[in-house]
Amino acid sequence: MRGVIQLIDAQTDVVLIPRLRLAIHFWSRFRGLQLSPPLAGDEGLLLAPCRSVHTQFMRFAIDIYFCSATGTVLSRKLNAKPWISVAANRNASFAIETPARENPLLEVGQTIFLAGDEIKKLSGHRHLASVIKS
Repeated sequence: MRGVIQLIDAQTDVVLIPRLRLAIHFWSRFRGLQLSPPLAGDEGLLLAPCRSVHTQFMRFAIDIYFCSATGTVLSRKLNAKPWISVAANRNASFAIETPARENPLLEVGQTIFLAGDEIKKLSGHRHLASVIKS
């Protein structure tokens, strides 16, 4: 069985995304969700470092959340349509992408952290160091 990284609300300890895919190296960030099948409802993609996202070559709409190095949600772009959306935040350290939802998963100002049995994959990643909880 594959290990898991989870996105967790720092205030309530509620698991917000039970299965977080990682895009933390050049080629995985470059590919992102391009030409991929849609994310499952309980999945997300973490891109780090990341200050901007586009939806070229995507087949489905996504919600994009830009976060600071300390895990605070700085901004979001909801229901970013395939081929036509671009979003950016100059102050972001990383971004979380989820399937587009009727009710947004994260709010601006909310604080999150990362945990799970595969968290060791992120150790030493300077853009994520402050949001890792073991």
